[in-house]
Amino acid sequence: MAVTQEMICITCPMGCRLKTTQEGSVLLNVDGHGCKRGPRFAKEELTDPRRMVATTVRVRGSVHPLAPVYTAKPFPKPRIFDLLREVRGLEIEAPVVMNQVVLENALGEGINLIASRDMPRVNECDNFTGELSPSERYFQPIRDRSETNPPPHTASHLPLPASRTWRRGASDQ
Repeated sequence: MAVTQEMICITCPMGCRLKTTQEGSVLLNVDGHGCKRGPRFAKEELTDPRRMVATTVRVRGSVHPLAPVYTAKPFPKPRIFDLLREVRGLEIEAPVVMNQVVLENALGEGINLIASRDMPRVNECDNFTGELSPSERYFQPIRDRSETNPPPHTASHLPLPASRTWRRGASDQ
């Protein structure tokens, strides 16, 4: 029995509404595409949906606590949350160089996780003056565990990472 399904093509800015007809795992027809990429997208979306994943990884010893990363190729959609769970446990050491492989062969899929910007060490940063921006002042990490008041907008049911506690910056008091 043929099944009809609608989807929006995301391969170009036109965003065509595709109507697909399939029987079992065989794609019979694709209507509504404005370019030649529509039928290919519909076939891939029905058989093996994939997405690019962009997220952040914790960085030790850098000016910023998080480094932006992305997958080198589209990642299988059903396994994205597994990937994010694995990335959440990662912590890399500064310095980080743009296009550096942060995680090789993620979840055995043969897809690397790549850093998308440089993250120098604190002592290697030429323009680091020691002054913090207002947001960095507000979320300034402290070593004293006696001052563990999270900011008011933080979800209280989520645990803080073991390596960080937060206090209000000097300008917010």
